[in-house]
Amino acid sequence: MNADGLLLALYILSGAASIGYLMLRASWPAVRALRERAKLAYSVLAGVSFGALVIAAGLLLETAISMPFEKTFLYLLAFAFFASFLALNVYRKIKPRKKLKVVVPLDYISAGAVAKRAFRKLKNKKRKKGRK
Repeated sequence: MNADGLLLALYILSGAASIGYLMLRASWPAVRALRERAKLAYSVLAGVSFGALVIAAGLLLETAISMPFEKTFLYLLAFAFFASFLALNVYRKIKPRKKLKVVVPLDYISAGAVAKRAFRKLKNKKRKKGRK
C-alpha cells in the first residue's frame, strides 16, 4: 500500500461514526433511544470494525490479484456496505419482534399533561357558568 492508499484508508476510518450509525439503524432501530455518548460509541465501534474489515479485504485482494489498493478499495467498500446493509435489513425483518418500543421525548409528554389540565379547568369553568 502506498501513501495514497493509506490516506484513503484513514479518510474512510475518519468517517466511521457515520457508516456505523447507518449500519446500527438498519439492524437495531432502537438505537435512537440511547443516550448521545452511547450512540456515538456504538457507531464508532461498528464503523471502525467495518472499515478495518474492508481495509483488510482490500489488502488481501491487493496481494492476491496484484491490483492497486486505491483501485479496488472504493469498489470493495461500496459492495461491502450495500451487502451488509441488505443483510442487516433482512435480519431485522426475519427476527421475531417481542414488543414495539416507542420513544417519546419528555417535553411532549409534559406539554400534553399541562394542556390536559388546562382543558379540564376550562371545561369545569364552563359547567359552573352554565349552572348559575
